[in-house]
Amino acid sequence: MALSSTAKENIALKKLVGKAHTSNLTGAFAEPKTTGLTQSTSTIFSDAIPESPDSSALYSRTNNVVEYVRLVATPVSEGVKDGKQFSFKLSLPSDYHTRDIAPFSNNPKKGTGVFVNNRDLHDSIGKLQLVPPNFGSAYEAKPYYGGDVNTKDSGTKIPLLDDRSWYLDYFNGILYQDVPPNDPLPDQDGNQPKNPTFVEAYIYIGTMADTAISSADISSSSIGDLSDVDITTNAPNNNQVLKWDGTKFVPADDNAGGDSFTASTSTLWALDSNDNLFPHGIIDGTLDTGMFAINLSAASINFADPNVTLHDVLEELSSINAYTPSTRPSNEISDTFFEITLIDGEECIRTKE
Repeated sequence: MALSSTAKENIALKKLVGKAHTSNLTGAFAEPKTTGLTQSTSTIFSDAIPESPDSSALYSRTNNVVEYVRLVATPVSEGVKDGKQFSFKLSLPSDYHTRDIAPFSNNPKKGTGVFVNNRDLHDSIGKLQLVPPNFGSAYEAKPYYGGDVNTKDSGTKIPLLDDRSWYLDYFNGILYQDVPPNDPLPDQDGNQPKNPTFVEAYIYIGTMADTAISSADISSSSIGDLSDVDITTNAPNNNQVLKWDGTKFVPADDNAGGDSFTASTSTLWALDSNDNLFPHGIIDGTLDTGMFAINLSAASINFADPNVTLHDVLEELSSINAYTPSTRPSNEISDTFFEITLIDGEECIRTKE
């Protein structure tokens, strides 16, 4: 038994608004369960659709994304009822990729994939699509009866609000007319001369999402593929790093010495005329100078006073618990003014002589 008209309407409406159909008594927005449309990346446009596409001539291209084409409308057997033709399939012209006299296609993909002579849209399963008018009114398809395939606007245009009430599926290229024309009478072969014979519309010739995603995959790329990295002129050696040479990143030795740490406190401390060590410069934040990890900004010491000694600094920092010895291994510490020495088997810090 076929679905009732009510069930058909509910299924269609609920699918469009993303809801499952559980009952004819439940409205679309009252349905508790959701649904969606299953799509493949091979049928999803990845390029931006032009807002003002060119239709000045057949086979006009815009940004190599859309192409204005006069498609052939052919009656389909399943669209016949009571001797009248209700539906038609659209296909590329019979010489789409082989025609070499104007007008002819300059689609860079012609002759490959779905862009070949006589290709039906419906059996490409979305790989050959028309661009629908939700991208702009310029993409509204124009059906004609009469005329010829190579002459733009030839024949009689069928208006959007024609009495036949036509509908075009831009995804699969099936054109449906709800009220086929009665006048004039069909010819001896049963053909109605006012049935659609051509449709002018834009086909999508850009990149599909699956190709765009594949092209963006960098899993097999090298850092050397980046335009500002040069690892070819001088191949990197073990333990080298990339450093900016003013023009590009190139391999160079790691001056930090790998995992080791070398610090000079000469930039943080100075000797006065009496050889007393005092802090100088503007120091703020937590610093690991090699021997100590200290937070000088936490101390209330006038660093500009040349009489301030290291003892004063350590006393102040210790009193506010802002001084801690460095946690680095002693063999990784090299300091200008201090050294680590063993006294009674323990490591101790003392000033260098």
